[in-house]
Amino acid sequence: MYEKVLLWSFIIFLAAACQFERQFEEVHDMAEYESFQQLSKTHQLNLLRLGEAGQSLDLCLRLTDGKTGQPLKRKGVVVYQANAKGDYLWEIPGDKSTAKLRGQLLTDEEGRIFLKTLLPGDFGSTFNNRTIHLKVEGTNPDQLNLYFRQYANADLQKEIQKAPDKFLINLEQDARSNLIGVQNLVIGKGTQKNIATTTLPSCEWCGCNEAPEDIGYTTTIAPFGEPGTPLELSGTVYLEDGITPASDVIIYAYHTNAKGLYAKKGDETGNGLRHGYLRGWVKTNEQGQYKFRTIKPAPYPTREEPAHIHMTLKAPGYPEYWIQSTLFKGDPLISPEDYDILETNPHIIEFTKGEDGILRGKRDIIISQPKS
Repeated sequence: MYEKVLLWSFIIFLAAACQFERQFEEVHDMAEYESFQQLSKTHQLNLLRLGEAGQSLDLCLRLTDGKTGQPLKRKGVVVYQANAKGDYLWEIPGDKSTAKLRGQLLTDEEGRIFLKTLLPGDFGSTFNNRTIHLKVEGTNPDQLNLYFRQYANADLQKEIQKAPDKFLINLEQDARSNLIGVQNLVIGKGTQKNIATTTLPSCEWCGCNEAPEDIGYTTTIAPFGEPGTPLELSGTVYLEDGITPASDVIIYAYHTNAKGLYAKKGDETGNGLRHGYLRGWVKTNEQGQYKFRTIKPAPYPTREEPAHIHMTLKAPGYPEYWIQSTLFKGDPLISPEDYDILETNPHIIEFTKGEDGILRGKRDIIISQPKS
């Protein structure tokens, strides 16, 4: 009887283990990884120095306010986790925050932190809870739990998608077999609030004047749980010389949902009455950079036009003006006319899907409108 119990336990163990995909791709963005390594000591934490053995793990984390899309600057972060055996070795029994592997650090001006640690083991008798915990100052939720795609089964991954305090990190591997995770953690997921009124503007495509006062160079347009493929559109805005980065440029973007509709929730203001709730604003930083996080829009139901993202710009000393909509390379609905203007207006962008399922594309923009 005892032997049968052991056999069934072993079978259950194998079944659980087989649910995981233990494939690690090579690091796809070594430059970003190296930029995190160069952060000052204030923004780094090395838990390997505490002497625990295990698989080396580097985490490059960017913390973003989900309501404003801005980086969480200068926030205190407490980190704690189990060791490679799944033991917290806590000072106070039952209190994971007193684990041996713990420490604290501060986010930088871009909300970034770099954590050098080891891959935690499964805590307890389950095979599904390798977790690193973060407590972030002044956020809601203030406690975050980081899981890893290669060590999370399908049920856990579904649970993580619905939980605002849980995040799934895809692990990659460098040439020395060190595990590396690069992730943007959107905390308190929400959408930007604008300063528009309920009066419908006469300009049907405008939107820069409705931008919130405290916007940053990144924002999240699609609210948490919005159906569709996640997408990031980023780039650099340059002055008319095509060389000098243009700072403080407001970019307004809006698009359809996954059904090709400018969906509305009923509380829209300004041109949101036309454009729907999938819209947002950024203001370029000193390097002229911007980034929108959203979902891939669908073509209109009539399929008369390709999928696109509308964009307008307003730079200091310039009036607001619209640029050619961002199109998706490979879309069969793109017209020959769109390809004809590519040389002077590169608006057909190639988006590449990463291991994390996010489509990423880059569109650089040169200001070309006469000054006001």
